[in-house]
Amino acid sequence: MMYDNLELLLRLLIAHVLSDFIFQSSKWVDNKNSKKVRSKYLYIHIAITFILTYIALGSWQPLWIPLVIGVSHFAIDLLKLYIKESPWRFIIDQLLHIIVIVVCWLLYTSQFNVLSTEFTFGWDSPKVLIYIASYISVTIPTSILVNELIKKWDLEVNGDKSDKSDSLRNAGKWIGIIERFLIITFTLLGKFEPIGFMLAAKSVFRFGDLKNSKDRKRTEYVLVGTLLSFAVSIIVGLLTIQIVKIL
Repeated sequence: MMYDNLELLLRLLIAHVLSDFIFQSSKWVDNKNSKKVRSKYLYIHIAITFILTYIALGSWQPLWIPLVIGVSHFAIDLLKLYIKESPWRFIIDQLLHIIVIVVCWLLYTSQFNVLSTEFTFGWDSPKVLIYIASYISVTIPTSILVNELIKKWDLEVNGDKSDKSDSLRNAGKWIGIIERFLIITFTLLGKFEPIGFMLAAKSVFRFGDLKNSKDRKRTEYVLVGTLLSFAVSIIVGLLTIQIVKIL
């Protein structure tokens, strides 16, 4: 089912991007982080958010939308300033802003019933659940599977010490999860060419630091893990396609 007034939602989202990223300099952000509620730039930023949201409506009414978005934006930003800085702080901050915008749009266009109907249908649809299960399976479960399959070589390659100071903490895990998300997406879309490009690109970056190394075992160890990760993602994607066809 199609939603009404999608252009209004897009205008509100564009206004948010403009106020939060384009019309807010790093100087403002630093000042807000240091002075918090006493920063004048916090209030200037909220004023800009209100004005851009009001302009995005394209109408003198309703005034409650920029008011709700402006007040909630102030509350969310203020809360963020008192939370320890981390990637999750930024992600949650943006998600909360977007949720407020979407809720305002749904209320204004009286489409909550449409959303609830589609949400209920999604959870009742086996196909949707299959897709969700497939994407979940290529995250942590696949990481554990690959680690278990190559564990027998871990001691031989890394020795009896677990010094990984030359690499970012958990970087390998996140690289694997992101690449498997991309691979299963390309597989479901039937686009296998980007997968080959990803494998070639990863080989260049991952093995570039090993080209002068005498440790051939480490190169083979990394290559086996990479190929297993790719293989599992492609297999899960192909199985998902076949299961969806049957349903």
